[in-house]
Amino acid sequence: MKKNDDASPQETVIAELLERMSERDRAMWAQLSERDSKLQDRMMELFARILENSSVDRVMAAGFDSVAEQLKAQLSPLRELTPQRAQLKPEQKELLGNIRLALARPVYALAREDIPSRLFITDSSNNDGRTAS
Repeated sequence: MKKNDDASPQETVIAELLERMSERDRAMWAQLSERDSKLQDRMMELFARILENSSVDRVMAAGFDSVAEQLKAQLSPLRELTPQRAQLKPEQKELLGNIRLALARPVYALAREDIPSRLFITDSSNNDGRTAS
């Protein structure tokens, strides 16, 4: 700011104070910008490291065929653990169907037509029956 020769001492002090505050604010914003720039660089490095270690990227780079072959090789011992099954005879299939029906969970819901329109209430003191809506 320009200093006026005819400005009062208060105005001069206020102008100097304003100038100092402006310089301080500029320095603070420069520090914040520098810090944010460093933080952004660090974040980009972190993302780059994460992407380098990503299994999806490794699969894409190695190709699906080699990954499929590796999975087959790893899962082949599990195939040996499964027992060989013989086909069921018709009687056995019928028996199995009956067992499945017996083990099915019952449905404990009332059908709409089974819901009474009025309820019968008994009183414990005189055992009268009365209806309620």
